[in-house]
Amino acid sequence: MAAEESTGSGIADTAEKITDGVALDVLAWFGFAVLAVVHILIGVIALQVAFGGTGQAEPTGALEQLASGTAGPWTMWACSLGCGGLALWQLSEATLRYRRNAVGKRLEKAVSSGSLAVT
Repeated sequence: MAAEESTGSGIADTAEKITDGVALDVLAWFGFAVLAVVHILIGVIALQVAFGGTGQAEPTGALEQLASGTAGPWTMWACSLGCGGLALWQLSEATLRYRRNAVGKRLEKAVSSGSLAVT
C-alpha cells in the first residue's frame, strides 16, 4: 500500500511541476486580460446604451463586437486560447496546488478554484 501511495504522490508531484511552469502562468495571465477586455467592452456598450445608442451590455454583446472586427476570427481564437489557459490554471489550482495548503484551506481552495474552472 505504501508503494502505491508513493507512486500516486510522485505522479501528483510531476503533474504539479508541469502545471507550475511559466507557459501555463502566461496563458492564465492572458485569460485574465481577455476577461478584463470583455468587461471593459460591456461597460462601453452600457454607456452607449445609456446615451441613446444601441447594443447589448452583456458578455454576448461584447463578444459580438470583438468578433465583428476585421481580425474577428483571430481575435476569437486568441480569446478562446486565453480562457482555456485560465480554466486549466484554475483546474490545477483546485486539484494539484491545493496540497500545500492547511487542511481547512484545502476544501475552500478546491471549491473556489474548481468552480471558476468550470465557469
